[in-house]
Amino acid sequence: MIQLDRQFCLFLKVLIDTKTITNISKMAESVNISRRMIYYYLEKIDDMFSKDGLNPISRFKSGGFSLSLEQIEIIEEWLENSLSEDYLLTTDERRHVLLMLIIASDKSWYIQDFTDLTQVSRTTILTDIQYIKRKLSQLESHAELKSNKKKGYFVELDEFSRRRIIFKVVQEMGYRQNTQAYRFFLDQMFYDFTEWNVEKVTDATKVLSECIRETEKILNKTIAEQDVKILAKTSIVYLVRSLQGHRIDWTIYQTNLVKSRKEYEAACALLGLFSRIVNTPLDDGEAIFYGMLLLCAQKNSDTHFKSKTFEEIAQITTDLIDSFQTISGIYFNDGDRLFENVQTHLKVLFYRHEFEFFHITLSLKDVMTRYKKVYLLTKKVISQFKSTNSKINKFIHTMKDDEIASLAVYFEEGILREQSKKIPFKFLIVSDYASVYTSLLNTQVKQLLPDAEIEAVIPFKDAADFSKTVNYCLTTDQSYVHATGKTIYVNPILSNEDKERILNISKAPNMLSNRRQQLMDILSQKNLSMDKKAAQIESLYLGEWIEVPRSRAVNLMDVFNEEHVFHVNHIASIEEAVDILSVPLLKKRYMNESYIEQIKIEMQDKNKLLFIYPKVLLLHTDYRCGSFEPGISMLYTSNPLLMEKEPFLDVQLIILVATEEKMMHVPLLFELDLLLNVGFLEEINNGKAINQTFHAITQSKNVKK
Repeated sequence: MIQLDRQFCLFLKVLIDTKTITNISKMAESVNISRRMIYYYLEKIDDMFSKDGLNPISRFKSGGFSLSLEQIEIIEEWLENSLSEDYLLTTDERRHVLLMLIIASDKSWYIQDFTDLTQVSRTTILTDIQYIKRKLSQLESHAELKSNKKKGYFVELDEFSRRRIIFKVVQEMGYRQNTQAYRFFLDQMFYDFTEWNVEKVTDATKVLSECIRETEKILNKTIAEQDVKILAKTSIVYLVRSLQGHRIDWTIYQTNLVKSRKEYEAACALLGLFSRIVNTPLDDGEAIFYGMLLLCAQKNSDTHFKSKTFEEIAQITTDLIDSFQTISGIYFNDGDRLFENVQTHLKVLFYRHEFEFFHITLSLKDVMTRYKKVYLLTKKVISQFKSTNSKINKFIHTMKDDEIASLAVYFEEGILREQSKKIPFKFLIVSDYASVYTSLLNTQVKQLLPDAEIEAVIPFKDAADFSKTVNYCLTTDQSYVHATGKTIYVNPILSNEDKERILNISKAPNMLSNRRQQLMDILSQKNLSMDKKAAQIESLYLGEWIEVPRSRAVNLMDVFNEEHVFHVNHIASIEEAVDILSVPLLKKRYMNESYIEQIKIEMQDKNKLLFIYPKVLLLHTDYRCGSFEPGISMLYTSNPLLMEKEPFLDVQLIILVATEEKMMHVPLLFELDLLLNVGFLEEINNGKAINQTFHAITQSKNVKK
């Protein structure tokens, strides 16, 4: 055992969690010690490294420093060997541990128990208790922390709700198998693990993970790596509670729902493996519970996605994808892959909805911050679906915003994959996250660096055996360093800082294109006018190279042009309106005739007509039919056009949108929606000119410029 003082332990924990320190002052504040003490500790660590035959910590000229993978592993070994009742938990770790002990342990817990256990003051524990009360209400609406002299602190909950809280708390504690706070919690469970067929209880997560992986052979499905890890870690607690006699009361509906699925068969096999580990038989109620867990786990693949038992969800999937394409004007070549991914996820969402189990991996804020356009499109699609399919599959009608956000990630991944180009440049991606996130990361890299080839996308456990040489390794695991190339740490959803680091790779000398390649790049730009192409070529050969400008999102103010606005007394047909609307956009080469012809073909199907507001018809289609730049034309008819065969449906304002490959036209859709909802059509009906009405509204506080 290594004797390490409490403050030094805390410093080491912060050090290995951060890996790279760029600001000493911020670190000093986070661990509440002086800069002088930090430098003292660094020297102390270097001395300890030298005794283990390791190099000193790498220092930067800016004053920061970083650790290698080998150094991180040896520090974790120090902490593990020094782990005792004197181990110092961080505030978050301490609160998670206290909450887990109250929820999962059968022991009665009092203030003095917590102060002795965590070695903090009574006042600190009382503050933690207030936090736990608020946290419980967030995790489970009907959960209330109570206390009395006989029972100490306790929560009165049914076993299923209790296990649901355990799952969410363990997930928040992190996915790493050797999380110290989790080990600390297990040490305080007051349960004898010596009878289990594992050398150490902390090794059980690895063994249980392997057991869960065995179920994939029965299911013909692949479970996301992070869900396997969280299931393994929570299973230790679930098995303890089961062996202590805690049972779940299942309804007949829940029992039949689980037993009718192949996951129940897999769960029975899994419980057989678990029984050999704990040396005790496990009852059928636990098989139902684990069948439910397998149904709710996120899947990377599912060979049963076309099964007849899910025909309704298959139809919903088709309708959602069709609606997304119609509303957005973004069409998918690789539709089969998107269909499989979306339907598989909808099946998972269905069971999560039925049992209200599993915590969403990514927050609504994460998706809204980075993929706002796709999220809003997906939400609009779901909203339209609800209004037109009132009796189909109730769970779609009760989908929450975070569930819609998780669905939007699949559409974002599909869009980026459509836009990606593959040119040789060797990358490796190492991540344990679900395939939708790794695939999303894959396509983002291709979009950010078109001169890149992704050699493989693999989980952490397979990375050490990957023998091919790569230039860069992107990983979401902060403890991993690849053997070849440069390792770059990123989030599963790239932040702006992540994107900047990846884009900086393109500045390396081996990524620079030669002049011939630059010329080919200019000529291949479909959405670049001939004048712009000529200017780029001229600059290439007669002056300094000027980079082809990246597309940017456009708004209504960018594309609104008085030459594109038409006010007529009446029109004979929608086809006539389309012919009028298309003239300026064709003339300026925003689109060609084939784009208009495709719109006319789709108009023959009344289900393809998209009314974004009463009496307002929006027309657009797949950009691949011949649309190059975002643009818009409007036609207003004083006398509404009655729709043939549908006399109750009339049209007064028709809007034609030219779309663009990289979704730059999408903001137009939301701005049009906002424009119409603040009285645009009503003002025109009252006799005001379209141009004046548009500028008056867009310049007001109600519509953002």
